[in-house]
Amino acid sequence: MYKSSIIFLFLFGANLAREGADLFSCLNDDIHIKKTSWNESMHSDVEAKSFRGPVSAAVHVSIVQPESIPGLSNDSIEALVRAEAIFADVFERAELLHGCQLTIMLFYEIFDSHLSSLLYPINAMRNFARMPVKTELVSAIDVDMVISRSLSTHLLDPMFRNWLKVETVKRRAFVLPAFEPGCPGMSSRTVTMLASLVNKSQLMGLYHQGSVTQFKGHVFPPGHGPTNYEKWMCANETYKVSWQGNYEPWFISHWDVLPWFDVRYKGFGQNKISFLANVNQSGFSFEPLPDIWLTHLYHRATESSDLVKNNQMNIGSDVLRGNDMKMKVEALYRSQRIEMMQGTYVPKLDSRMLKCFEKLHWLQPLEPSTRKTVHQPLLQSTCPCKHSKYDHFSLHV
Repeated sequence: MYKSSIIFLFLFGANLAREGADLFSCLNDDIHIKKTSWNESMHSDVEAKSFRGPVSAAVHVSIVQPESIPGLSNDSIEALVRAEAIFADVFERAELLHGCQLTIMLFYEIFDSHLSSLLYPINAMRNFARMPVKTELVSAIDVDMVISRSLSTHLLDPMFRNWLKVETVKRRAFVLPAFEPGCPGMSSRTVTMLASLVNKSQLMGLYHQGSVTQFKGHVFPPGHGPTNYEKWMCANETYKVSWQGNYEPWFISHWDVLPWFDVRYKGFGQNKISFLANVNQSGFSFEPLPDIWLTHLYHRATESSDLVKNNQMNIGSDVLRGNDMKMKVEALYRSQRIEMMQGTYVPKLDSRMLKCFEKLHWLQPLEPSTRKTVHQPLLQSTCPCKHSKYDHFSLHV
């Protein structure tokens, strides 16, 4: 069982006005402040808009304090207060644009060193973000990916929404092809936003002139190559592509069949690839949607990715050699693949998250076999806002 050292700090979400306090209390029940260390995390499994519809986001704040300081220092408290103020502002601005569509869950984790803070609990955050989702259709999208405006347009069509709900429950994963600006740097952010607003024909114009390219096409072709971008450019309907090792597309699925992320993956490497391997093993077909896509928003590389790619890093007085992070996630993935072939693999989940699914009946069932009522009541907003036409589909980031 995965035991978390992550603490749930705050939740912004008018669509969770009544349930938010319950979720806050449940996730923090019997929590004990315990610093996350590099050695413990490496050698054990201690836990650590262009779219107008519902978005659920989990934000992780790293607090670094030496062992000599118990609890939270004054500086750490001030950092958390600043973080809460920043995301309160983000939430308020989002409410002004599209009320009752955004939920932000703010967590913090205390690390004993800057080195250990590189072990960002990425898959745990993905699962936490999915918890308050109330819709049948879901998609786990990284926060640095911008969704094409065409998704919102298509979701206005009830026939398209109903088709997605019927087909995704059959384990059809509808892939969202991913692009990135042809030239990196801060100016590329303009290209990203443009690519999210144009139609497909205009996007192809940007592609052929080199303004946008396949996401990670030069540095990691297997990640999205199976999507078959040349075929997608001419496609007017979905088509099947074959899953291959290291294929890691973003896609739209159904709550009842979508697997959860394995929370043992931390830092950089294999976290999404392992999830897609499980999706494939669970009997999903991969089918790109012809008129919806994603575009990457430029940001500098994280320290965790730099550590893996460079194989050595000086961090304060510590020199990390041998790339322990990379070796751990690769060993974990090898073990996972063996379990998949044996038919015994089950993603490791956060114990507090599991407890909340048992305790809070307004959460969607963790397993579809436990469903006692139809989805429709869960699609109704609990806040005093106009019902959204997009409330059948949620993003969790």
